[in-house]
Amino acid sequence: MHLGSAWELIAQELTKWLAIAISTLPNLALAALIFFLAWVVGRMVGRAVERILGAVTPNQLLVKSLRSLSHALVVALGLFVVLAILNLDQAVTSLLMGLGVLLLAVAFAFQDIASSFFAGLLITVRQPFQVGDLIETNGIMGTASEMNLRTTELRTFEGTSVRIPNKRIFQAPLVNYTQLGKRRVHIEGAVALETDAPAAREAGIVAVSRLSLRDPDREVEFYWNRFTGNGMAFSIYCWIDFQKEHDYRIARSEAIVAIRSAFNDAGITMVALPDSPAGVKQG
Repeated sequence: MHLGSAWELIAQELTKWLAIAISTLPNLALAALIFFLAWVVGRMVGRAVERILGAVTPNQLLVKSLRSLSHALVVALGLFVVLAILNLDQAVTSLLMGLGVLLLAVAFAFQDIASSFFAGLLITVRQPFQVGDLIETNGIMGTASEMNLRTTELRTFEGTSVRIPNKRIFQAPLVNYTQLGKRRVHIEGAVALETDAPAAREAGIVAVSRLSLRDPDREVEFYWNRFTGNGMAFSIYCWIDFQKEHDYRIARSEAIVAIRSAFNDAGITMVALPDSPAGVKQG
């Protein structure tokens, strides 16, 4: 083949491509416009979803997740329309089939991550706790400092940060100490056998009743539990207004000091419990 013939074939192919490009130019312009509009409309829909849900629920994680999902769905719909305009119907079918296979493969490969993701969605909807709540789960107690759809971060009393997969939180028992705004303090101790039981009971109740954090709507409870080797064991219960673990520790500390002081003033001798050499413990 001569060089001239080769250039002639190249020129013919380029001419064909140019003609195809010119003929498809309106479709390309329309496709670009539709994708742009889908992106803009998706943002508008996302903001509308955020505004509506924000007025219904204070759960910001749920609001942001649904906003992003609604935006993505509108953009995906626009993408399929664009492919149809460009006569890429077979590409749409192949894309959907490939997406299905990909999702199936991802589901098998990342079962734990997927489980934690869906568990995060369920936790977000049910809201057994919120950021800032003191919770206990999977043997770990701490303040929920951050939550996303895959993990929840707890800040322990020692200042460490622990991330727990939402799957484990969803499947395990969970205690929320903050939700009710109240918590019961339990103090256990013992007094000598010769103690005047009614006087000791009265002194203990009066002492605990004066706690700064005590819930005034609930009575202080005092119970005699059992005889020890050289005394009588008792339990005192009181409810406090509770927001954070510091409140509980302060109330328990004040209760122990107040009980000890009241018994000293009344001439009541405290003795050690069998399992507590200090004489007073929190049960």
